[in-house]
Amino acid sequence: MNEYDTAIIETAEEFLRSSHERLKTRCAGCEHIDEDGFEFKCSRCKSAFYCSKVCQKRHWKAGHKVDCYDITSIVQVIDE
Repeated sequence: MNEYDTAIIETAEEFLRSSHERLKTRCAGCEHIDEDGFEFKCSRCKSAFYCSKVCQKRHWKAGHKVDCYDITSIVQVIDE
C-alpha cells in the first residue's frame, strides 16, 4: 500500500468514527435528538441507538435486521 492509499483509509476511518459518534445522539427509530445520547442500542451491531424499546422494535421490523449484518462489519473496523 502506498502513502495515498494509507491517507484515504485513514480519512475514511476518521469519517466512520465521527459518524458513529453522531449516531449516538439520534434515535434510529423516530429520529429524536438527544445530545446526551440514548440508553438503548442494537445489541448486535451496537450502531443503532434508540430512545425506547418501542422504537428499537419498530426499527428492527422496518429493516434494521437486514442492514445490521453489514453495519456490524463496519463497526468492527471502527473499533480496531
